[in-house]
Amino acid sequence: MGALHEGHLSLVRAARAQNDKVVCSIFVNPKQFAAHEDLGAYPKTLEGDLKVLREAGVDLVFTPSADEMYPTGFATVVDPGPSFTSGSAEGGGCAGEGGARPHFFKGVATACTKLFNVVQPSRAYFGQKDAVQCAVLAQVVSDLAIPTELVVVPTVRASDGLALSSRNAYLSPKERQASPKIFVALCEGAKVFQKRCLELGGGVGTASVLRSEIEEAVRLKLAEEPVFVKVEYISIVGRTAPAHTAVAAATGGSSANSSREIPLQGGRVSCREGAVVSVAVVTADGVRLIDNIVLSPAEELADLTPPSTASVDPSSIPPLASSQHSSNHPLVPLPPDASPSPRRLTAMDITRKWRRGGKLSMVTAYSAPMGAHVDAAGADMVLVGDSVGMVELGHRTTVGVTLEDMLHHAKAVRKGVKRALVVVDLPFGSYELSPEQALASAHRLVKECGADAVKVEGGAGMAPTVARLVNGGVAGVAVVGHVGLTPQACGTTGGFRAQGRTSSQALRVVADALALEAAGAFAVVVECVPGVVAQAVSERLGSCPTIGIGAGGATGGQVLVFHDLVGMSRTSAHHEEVTPRFCKRYASVGEDIQRALRSYVDEVGSGAFPSKKFAPYAMSKGEETEFLAQLAIFNAAEATSTEKNENGDSSCDAEKIY
Repeated sequence: MGALHEGHLSLVRAARAQNDKVVCSIFVNPKQFAAHEDLGAYPKTLEGDLKVLREAGVDLVFTPSADEMYPTGFATVVDPGPSFTSGSAEGGGCAGEGGARPHFFKGVATACTKLFNVVQPSRAYFGQKDAVQCAVLAQVVSDLAIPTELVVVPTVRASDGLALSSRNAYLSPKERQASPKIFVALCEGAKVFQKRCLELGGGVGTASVLRSEIEEAVRLKLAEEPVFVKVEYISIVGRTAPAHTAVAAATGGSSANSSREIPLQGGRVSCREGAVVSVAVVTADGVRLIDNIVLSPAEELADLTPPSTASVDPSSIPPLASSQHSSNHPLVPLPPDASPSPRRLTAMDITRKWRRGGKLSMVTAYSAPMGAHVDAAGADMVLVGDSVGMVELGHRTTVGVTLEDMLHHAKAVRKGVKRALVVVDLPFGSYELSPEQALASAHRLVKECGADAVKVEGGAGMAPTVARLVNGGVAGVAVVGHVGLTPQACGTTGGFRAQGRTSSQALRVVADALALEAAGAFAVVVECVPGVVAQAVSERLGSCPTIGIGAGGATGGQVLVFHDLVGMSRTSAHHEEVTPRFCKRYASVGEDIQRALRSYVDEVGSGAFPSKKFAPYAMSKGEETEFLAQLAIFNAAEATSTEKNENGDSSCDAEKIY
């Protein structure tokens, strides 16, 4: 429907990975709006959307008008039936969106059926955020034998858990701050389901959980937020697979043809089958927000200990669509060897791994080949650092690096990285003037380069900027903080010197990190501080990991500069000078490169290169003979022409020469 955001672009990326041609439709469908709803006010940003889609590699954009879709006399309506257009679960309906907006799914089914007929795609991509819509279209495609495979791509969320939506643009700052609690509430429901199933022995046999228990947990959590003036519905529906199956597809996605939503039996959720919990809330300003969560089948619960805290942080809930699902589960992932590309990690994936006790790895990269190497090695994060100025551009500090430099290198790295989270530094001078300047710079890195997050240097003084980045616009930008030694401030800190070596300095490092966490950073880099200081920071941050560099081993992860790690920095006096003492060299790539280059220069000088082995192209014997004969004629003619010119006759008879 337009007003594109990262959630839409995730569909484009999934389609791009699987198909030769990608068509995107943008159509604000009037049949999905009732008379009292916001059709006239719905955000329309076609020019910006077209630019974004062009940069994302879309081949064709289909933008019909309402008159083209529904010309005079148009009378056909595709009705998916009472399962989706009534709110009565007892009567066979799936209470929720269909009951709240009975017109909605008829409009969805009619418009999408016509779009499928016009474009005739082999696959169509939709987001899990609109879970019931996916189920509607699965039924329509199946019932009407439409030869299109539906692919459901996981919901994309801001770093604080809010599901991305074009309607997020309507939210006031206060509402935007409160809205992530929708997902927190859903996670509370998931926690109840998982806990009860574990108590029942992991869901063996017919074990089930009362729907009302899950619903009550969600409702109570939503009630804590006064911004939500109305809970329109809390829908909990079971799932089943039809007789036919469809091949699962997309990065992290699955074929929607393989599941439909069904009413619960006896008001209970089967621990073996799971369910989908959907909610819709209305804010004080009248903004309507929807979200959902998938409750995992019981076999996935054995090693999941529910969080013990009173309120559940979204990142503490494990991914509920696991690759261990049984064959009849509605989210059937593509086998690893058939996947077109690995699923890209998100900020929430990073937090989740850390919460489970995993150590995080981050390495810098400045080009597509570097990014591909780091990604293939399995690193969690790739940092396009402003250290590019020192290790690639020849600067003595990072201060001379510009935003344009970062854009150039980040674009290259993004092309080489398919899985790892790509974090890009905001360089000196691109964010310090105001939070708005920082947001504008971050938006460029996200939109033009495909950055997954940005890194900001500075402590408590940068907290307002971090908060603005995380909560800015339709969707925030994920932020990594950076405390301790901040290279951009080397002019005011006496150069590249360790920080936190006095009690007062150490306390300031701790306070800076806490301020960044409170502002919304999902991770904090701690650089060049004593290990005891980094440990203190790590122990006090409750919601985000620390990434150490020259800060000991007590942090949640580590980051190193690519050139330092692989031993590239021993090839010049400049690189030798900027190689830090804390870096472990895992290879001697610089020495290998020098050895190779010297050998090449020597062999060219001696004539040893190229040998016959490296001169592989030849002519047939007949063509070679003909060529040499013609060359002799050409040489004779050229000599005759030269002689005439020397005698003052500048004419040249081309006929005789050729």
